[in-house]
Amino acid sequence: MRRLLNDHGLASVGAGLTVLLLFSLLSLPSRAGSPAVRARFEALPGVDSVRELVSPEYPEKYVMRIRQEVDPLHHDAGTFEQRVVVCHVGWDRPTVLVTDGYDCDFSLKEHYTDEVAKILGANIVAVQYRYFKESTPHPTVWRYLTMENACYDLHHIRETLGQLYTGNWAATGISKGGQTALSYRVWFPGDVRLTVPYVAPLCKSDEDRRLVGFIQNEVSRPEIRQAVRKFQIVALQRREALLPAFGDYCRSHGYTFRIPMHEVYDYCVLELAFAFWQWGMPVLDLPTPLADDSTVLHTLIDYVDPGYFSLECSNRPFIMQACTELGYYSYDLRPFRRWISLKTTKRYMERVMLPEGNDTLQFDDALYRRTMQFLRQNDLPMIFIYGNIDPWSAVGVRRMPLLSRKRNIRVYTLSGGSHKTRIANFPKMQREEIKQTIRRIMAAGC
Repeated sequence: MRRLLNDHGLASVGAGLTVLLLFSLLSLPSRAGSPAVRARFEALPGVDSVRELVSPEYPEKYVMRIRQEVDPLHHDAGTFEQRVVVCHVGWDRPTVLVTDGYDCDFSLKEHYTDEVAKILGANIVAVQYRYFKESTPHPTVWRYLTMENACYDLHHIRETLGQLYTGNWAATGISKGGQTALSYRVWFPGDVRLTVPYVAPLCKSDEDRRLVGFIQNEVSRPEIRQAVRKFQIVALQRREALLPAFGDYCRSHGYTFRIPMHEVYDYCVLELAFAFWQWGMPVLDLPTPLADDSTVLHTLIDYVDPGYFSLECSNRPFIMQACTELGYYSYDLRPFRRWISLKTTKRYMERVMLPEGNDTLQFDDALYRRTMQFLRQNDLPMIFIYGNIDPWSAVGVRRMPLLSRKRNIRVYTLSGGSHKTRIANFPKMQREEIKQTIRRIMAAGC
C-alpha cells in the first residue's frame, strides 16, 4: 500500500497552499504509482474516501465514494454516497464505465478486469448500483429506486471523472447491468461513444410470459427439455421424503420465509428449469428417476438455493425494481398440477420474496416503452451479446427484427450460449470481428 498524500506533508501546509497544490495536480500528468493519481481524485468535488486497492492487473486501483442526489430532479430528497471502483491505466486512455446492476463486489477483487476494457487497454470505472450495500440512501425511500435515477447517477459519475479521463468512454454491463448500460444510453445518448450490453433483458411486464414460452417450446431440443421436466417431477414426487432435510438445510443457513417450507420447496423445483438453462448446465448432470433421495435433494439445492426465496436474500433492491419497472418471469404450474402444492404463483415476488407491506406494488411499463422507442428511432453504436439458450434472450433486443436494418447497432448471438456468454466465447472469426468493431468505434466515434 502506498503512503497517503497527507503522509507527504500536504496536511501540514496552510489551507491556501493546499488548495493551490491540489489544483496544480489536476493539471499535471502523473506516472503510474505516483501519489498525484490519488490526489487528483480527492480534488474532485463530491469525491470522498479515496482508498487504494491492490491490483496486479492495473498500475493503480482505487475505491472511492461519490456524492449523489437521491432524486436528481427534486433536490430536497437529500444525498447519499455511491461506491465506485477505478482501475487506472492513463488519463488519456479510453474509459469503460461498468454499469453493474447489483453490488458490484466483483470489482473489488484483486484480479478483476473487464473484457471490453482489455480489448481497448482502457481504464475501468465500476459502479455499485444505488440501494445496494453501502450505496443505500438513509432513510431508505424505495420510490427513488428507479432506472432513471440510476442513469442520472452514472451521468454524474461520467461528468465528475470525465474531468480527469479525457479519452473516449464506453459503457458495458451484464444482465441487469446490461439493461442499465442500455438505459443509460437512452437517457444520456451522448455520454459514451459505445455501449456493449451483455445478455440484457427487456421485460414488458412483471411476469413476462415470453420467458415461460421459451423454456417450454424453444430452448435446445425437445428431449432435453423433457429430461429437465422429468427431474422436476421426481423432485416433487419425493417432497415429503426430502422436506425434513430441506428444512434442516434452510435452518442451518438462517433462512426465514413468508410461506410454509413445503411451498418454498415447490418454488425451488419450479425455478430449477430457469436456472438450468440460464447457466447452461449439462443434462447429464441431472439424476435419473432411480437416484437416491440425497442425490435428488443435493442436485435441487445446487441448482436453486432456497435462500433465493428467503427474506435474507441480498437481491431485495432488484426484486423491488423488478416488481415496479424492470419486470421478471412467471412460472407454469400446468405440467406439475398432479404433484405440486401451490395453487397459484401469481404475484409471487411480492408475496414470497419481499417483506410484508409490499404486496400492492404496481408495475409500470414506461421503461420498456421508452427503450423500444429509442431503439426504433436511433442508430447509435451498440453491440449486444446474447446466448441462444439463455431464457433472458427471449426478452432481449435480439428478438427485434428492425435492428437488422440498423447500421451501427450490432447483435451477436452465440449458438449454445448461456447467460455466461461473453465475447471470448464466440468462434475466432466472429470474436475478432467484434473486437475490431469495438476498437474502430472507440478510435473514430461516429
